[in-house]
Amino acid sequence: MKLSKITLEDIARAAGVHKMTVSRALRNHQCISPETRERIQKLARQMGYRPNPLVSIYQAHVRAGRAAQYKATIGWINDHPDRNFWHNAPWTRGLFEGAQKRARELGYVLDEIWLEGVNSQDPDANIARYSRVIHARGIHGIILPLLFVYSHAFRPWPDVAVAVVGLQHSLPPPQAPAPDTPHNLYHTASFDYFANMRLACERLRALGYRRIGLVISPWLDVHSDYQYRGAFLAEQLDWPRADHVPILFDSNNAAEPSRALGRWLERHQPDAVICSTNRARGWLERIGRRVPHDIGLAHLYLAEDVRGWSGIDPNMPDVGAGAVDLLDQQLRLNERGFPSKCHELFIAGRWVSGETTRRQSA
Repeated sequence: MKLSKITLEDIARAAGVHKMTVSRALRNHQCISPETRERIQKLARQMGYRPNPLVSIYQAHVRAGRAAQYKATIGWINDHPDRNFWHNAPWTRGLFEGAQKRARELGYVLDEIWLEGVNSQDPDANIARYSRVIHARGIHGIILPLLFVYSHAFRPWPDVAVAVVGLQHSLPPPQAPAPDTPHNLYHTASFDYFANMRLACERLRALGYRRIGLVISPWLDVHSDYQYRGAFLAEQLDWPRADHVPILFDSNNAAEPSRALGRWLERHQPDAVICSTNRARGWLERIGRRVPHDIGLAHLYLAEDVRGWSGIDPNMPDVGAGAVDLLDQQLRLNERGFPSKCHELFIAGRWVSGETTRRQSA
């Protein structure tokens, strides 16, 4: 989808008329003859001109004598089976709230769009359904957040600007891409997984922990574009060999600790564990490791479900706000579809000291 940069001045020069004549002709103003209106409108279509809807909205507010604070409505595509997912889940709610707050600050209304029966096997049919709602509501830009149907991020969304929350690098496109196809097809706002892991390791080392282990689910390993594992292994390169602990790839969902976890703890004897599940503390204590007396524990994604833990606050609201900023930039430039160059905005988290690590350095 090639982005149009044709202006009213370009059309006026090509038509041999004043810019105001072009503006009035494109609005079907009665002071311009039907023949001239038709000629200018046809020329504008041939040149690929596309009006900016934000300008039209602004002008409508001015003509109506209202304060021109409202810009446009942007959509938040909720393709999760649970329509309340972005409001109930503690590890995702901050993203939506941050986007909503930033949208309000910039003059937008954030409209969540959820459809029943989204088919993970037919993304094009889903997009067609979403597009009907998008166009009916007058929406000009959408956010695709941490997609349940990830292939939505590899498909064209007709006539709207798009920003994605979360990396798609490691997820293969649904169809074999051309050799020069980029990993991301849309502008992206994401957690800085690499920086967050490095920060967790550095703070644990500063607290005196030496044999630091990482327990991560295979799903999150892929979802982070392998940046969590990459940063952890990079940190280990600066540690003495005796402090190295291999990564344990284990499920986040088991109610009870896995046998693999027990064997890993027994064999490698880590004195601190970095994790991504709220079950980790219970697992360790069932195995007989008291937190933080026997072993330290740091979470990569602090939220309400792990309140009081040590770990990384990923600044979820800032990530959601970043997606709105990327969308706002496109709307201001009147850009739609796949950009010629994708921007990736990484938001770094911050370390929080809590009750799952010791307080003083060794």
